[in-house]
Amino acid sequence: MVQRWLAHVRRRREERIALQAEAWFEGLGFLLEASRTLLRPQDLPLDLIGIVHRVDWRLEHIVHSERVLKRALRGRAPHLTSQLQEATRQAYHLRNQMISYFIRRKAFQDAEKAGEPTAYLDRREMEEVLLAANRISRELAAQLDGIGPALREALIPIPKGRGPELGDPG
Repeated sequence: MVQRWLAHVRRRREERIALQAEAWFEGLGFLLEASRTLLRPQDLPLDLIGIVHRVDWRLEHIVHSERVLKRALRGRAPHLTSQLQEATRQAYHLRNQMISYFIRRKAFQDAEKAGEPTAYLDRREMEEVLLAANRISRELAAQLDGIGPALREALIPIPKGRGPELGDPG
Protein backbone atom coordinates (compact mmCIF):
# COMPACT_ATOMS: atom_id res chain seq x y z
CA MET A 1 0.00 0.00 0.00
CA VAL A 2 2.83 2.39 0.87
CA GLN A 3 4.60 1.56 -2.37
CA ARG A 4 1.46 2.36 -4.37
CA TRP A 5 1.11 5.64 -2.52
CA LEU A 6 4.79 6.50 -3.17
CA ALA A 7 4.40 5.60 -6.85
CA HIS A 8 1.35 7.86 -7.03
CA VAL A 9 3.24 10.75 -5.36
CA ARG A 10 6.19 10.31 -7.72
CA ARG A 11 3.94 10.19 -10.76
CA ARG A 12 2.15 13.39 -9.66
CA ARG A 13 5.51 15.12 -9.06
CA GLU A 14 6.70 14.10 -12.52
CA GLU A 15 3.50 15.45 -14.05
CA ARG A 16 3.95 18.81 -12.25
CA ILE A 17 7.56 19.01 -13.42
CA ALA A 18 6.51 18.25 -17.01
CA LEU A 19 3.85 20.98 -16.80
CA GLN A 20 6.44 23.47 -15.53
CA ALA A 21 8.79 22.55 -18.38
CA GLU A 22 6.02 23.17 -20.90
CA ALA A 23 5.14 26.46 -19.18
CA TRP A 24 8.80 27.52 -19.36
CA PHE A 25 9.03 26.70 -23.08
CA GLU A 26 5.65 28.28 -23.78
CA GLY A 27 6.56 31.49 -21.93
CA LEU A 28 9.84 31.86 -23.78
CA GLY A 29 8.07 31.07 -27.05
CA PHE A 30 5.56 33.83 -26.32
CA LEU A 31 8.38 36.26 -25.60
CA LEU A 32 10.17 35.35 -28.83
CA GLU A 33 7.00 35.68 -30.87
CA ALA A 34 6.22 39.04 -29.23
CA SER A 35 9.72 40.27 -29.99
CA ARG A 36 9.44 39.25 -33.64
CA THR A 37 6.16 41.10 -33.90
CA LEU A 38 7.08 44.18 -31.87
CA LEU A 39 10.55 44.75 -33.26
CA ARG A 40 9.36 45.61 -36.73
CA PRO A 41 10.04 49.31 -37.17
CA GLN A 42 7.16 49.89 -39.56
CA ASP A 43 4.26 48.64 -37.44
CA LEU A 44 4.37 49.38 -33.74
CA PRO A 45 1.10 48.52 -31.94
CA LEU A 46 -0.82 51.21 -30.14
CA ASP A 47 -1.25 49.23 -26.90
CA LEU A 48 2.41 48.93 -25.93
CA ILE A 49 1.73 49.14 -22.20
CA GLY A 50 -0.66 46.19 -22.35
CA ILE A 51 1.85 44.15 -24.32
CA VAL A 52 4.65 45.02 -21.89
CA HIS A 53 2.43 43.92 -18.99
CA ARG A 54 1.74 40.59 -20.70
CA VAL A 55 5.47 40.10 -21.36
CA ASP A 56 6.27 40.88 -17.71
CA TRP A 57 3.55 38.51 -16.51
CA ARG A 58 5.01 35.75 -18.68
CA LEU A 59 8.50 36.46 -17.37
CA GLU A 60 7.28 35.95 -13.80
CA HIS A 61 5.92 32.55 -14.80
CA ILE A 62 9.14 31.71 -16.62
CA VAL A 63 11.15 32.44 -13.46
CA HIS A 64 8.81 30.31 -11.34
CA SER A 65 9.04 27.43 -13.81
CA GLU A 66 12.81 27.79 -13.94
CA ARG A 67 13.05 27.37 -10.15
CA VAL A 68 10.95 24.20 -10.24
CA LEU A 69 12.96 22.79 -13.14
CA LYS A 70 16.30 23.56 -11.50
CA ARG A 71 15.24 21.61 -8.40
CA ALA A 72 14.13 18.70 -10.57
CA LEU A 73 17.34 18.76 -12.63
CA ARG A 74 19.64 18.88 -9.61
CA GLY A 75 19.84 15.10 -9.42
CA ARG A 76 19.10 14.24 -13.03
CA ALA A 77 21.06 16.64 -15.21
CA PRO A 78 22.83 19.35 -13.21
CA HIS A 79 24.68 20.57 -16.32
CA LEU A 80 21.36 21.82 -17.75
CA THR A 81 20.65 24.21 -14.87
CA SER A 82 23.20 26.75 -16.08
CA GLN A 83 21.70 26.63 -19.58
CA LEU A 84 18.25 27.09 -18.09
CA GLN A 85 19.42 30.10 -16.09
CA GLU A 86 21.18 31.60 -19.11
CA ALA A 87 18.06 31.30 -21.28
CA THR A 88 15.96 32.99 -18.59
CA ARG A 89 18.57 35.72 -18.21
CA GLN A 90 18.54 36.25 -21.98
CA ALA A 91 14.74 36.52 -21.86
CA TYR A 92 15.02 39.38 -19.36
CA HIS A 93 17.72 40.99 -21.45
CA LEU A 94 15.47 40.76 -24.52
CA ARG A 95 12.59 42.32 -22.59
CA ASN A 96 14.81 45.22 -21.48
CA GLN A 97 16.06 45.80 -25.02
CA MET A 98 12.49 45.80 -26.33
CA ILE A 99 11.48 48.44 -23.76
CA SER A 100 14.56 50.48 -24.64
CA TYR A 101 13.58 50.28 -28.30
CA PHE A 102 10.03 51.44 -27.53
CA ILE A 103 11.32 54.43 -25.57
CA ARG A 104 13.78 55.40 -28.28
CA ARG A 105 11.18 54.91 -30.99
CA LYS A 106 8.82 57.28 -29.18
CA ALA A 107 11.60 59.85 -28.70
CA PHE A 108 12.48 59.62 -32.40
CA GLN A 109 8.86 60.04 -33.46
CA ASP A 110 8.43 63.06 -31.17
CA ALA A 111 11.67 64.68 -32.39
CA GLU A 112 10.77 64.02 -36.01
CA LYS A 113 7.30 65.56 -35.59
CA ALA A 114 8.77 68.63 -33.93
CA GLY A 115 11.48 68.91 -36.60
CA GLU A 116 14.21 68.89 -33.97
CA PRO A 117 17.83 68.38 -34.99
CA THR A 118 18.19 65.51 -32.50
CA ALA A 119 16.05 63.26 -34.70
CA TYR A 120 19.17 61.88 -36.39
CA LEU A 121 20.75 60.88 -33.07
CA ASP A 122 17.48 59.45 -31.80
CA ARG A 123 17.12 57.38 -34.96
CA ARG A 124 20.66 56.02 -34.64
CA GLU A 125 20.16 55.02 -31.01
CA MET A 126 16.80 53.45 -31.85
CA GLU A 127 18.31 51.40 -34.66
CA GLU A 128 21.24 50.24 -32.49
CA VAL A 129 18.86 49.01 -29.80
CA LEU A 130 16.68 47.37 -32.45
CA LEU A 131 19.67 45.47 -33.84
CA ALA A 132 20.72 44.40 -30.34
CA ALA A 133 17.21 43.20 -29.50
CA ASN A 134 16.96 41.21 -32.74
CA ARG A 135 20.37 39.64 -32.05
CA ILE A 136 19.30 38.63 -28.53
CA SER A 137 16.06 37.22 -29.92
CA ARG A 138 17.98 35.02 -32.38
CA GLU A 139 20.41 33.90 -29.67
CA LEU A 140 17.55 32.99 -27.32
CA ALA A 141 15.81 31.02 -30.07
CA ALA A 142 19.05 29.12 -30.72
CA GLN A 143 19.45 28.44 -26.99
CA LEU A 144 15.93 27.04 -26.80
CA ASP A 145 16.56 24.82 -29.81
CA GLY A 146 19.74 23.56 -28.15
CA ILE A 147 18.39 22.96 -24.65
CA GLY A 148 14.94 21.67 -25.66
CA PRO A 149 15.73 18.04 -26.50
CA ALA A 150 18.18 17.61 -23.61
CA LEU A 151 15.75 19.12 -21.12
CA ARG A 152 12.84 17.01 -22.29
CA GLU A 153 15.00 13.89 -22.16
CA ALA A 154 16.21 14.70 -18.65
CA LEU A 155 12.65 15.19 -17.42
CA ILE A 156 11.29 11.91 -18.76
CA PRO A 157 10.25 9.87 -15.71
CA ILE A 158 12.36 6.83 -14.88
CA PRO A 159 10.38 3.75 -15.95
CA LYS A 160 9.29 1.38 -13.21
CA GLY A 161 11.99 -1.14 -12.43
CA ARG A 162 14.80 1.06 -13.78
CA GLY A 163 15.55 3.13 -10.67
CA PRO A 164 16.07 2.44 -7.01
CA GLU A 165 12.97 1.04 -5.38
CA LEU A 166 11.88 1.37 -1.80
CA GLY A 167 14.26 -0.61 0.36
CA ASP A 168 17.07 -0.74 -2.22
CA PRO A 169 20.34 0.72 -0.89
CA GLY A 170 21.23 2.58 -4.09
